[in-house]
Amino acid sequence: MRIPMVPSLRDGGDREAAHPSAVPASGGGGATAGESGQGMIEYALIAGILIIGAVAVLAALSKSINSLFTAISSTLAQY
Repeated sequence: MRIPMVPSLRDGGDREAAHPSAVPASGGGGATAGESGQGMIEYALIAGILIIGAVAVLAALSKSINSLFTAISSTLAQY
C-alpha cells in the first residue's frame, strides 16, 4: 500500500491542499455577494413592514391608551 505524498506547509504548500479530505470553510457552494445583498434587502423590508405596522397599531390605539393613563393618574392622585 502506498501513501500519497502531501505537500508540506513549510515548503510553501497550500494550506487547503495540505489535507486531501479538507472541506472548504464555505461549506461548498456558498452564497455569492449578490445573494447576500439580496438577503439584507429582505431583512430590511421585513423590518420596515414591522415598523409601519407598529406605528399603525399605536396610532389606532392612542386614544384608548391615553384614557387608560388618565384613569390611572386620577386614581393615583386620590392617594
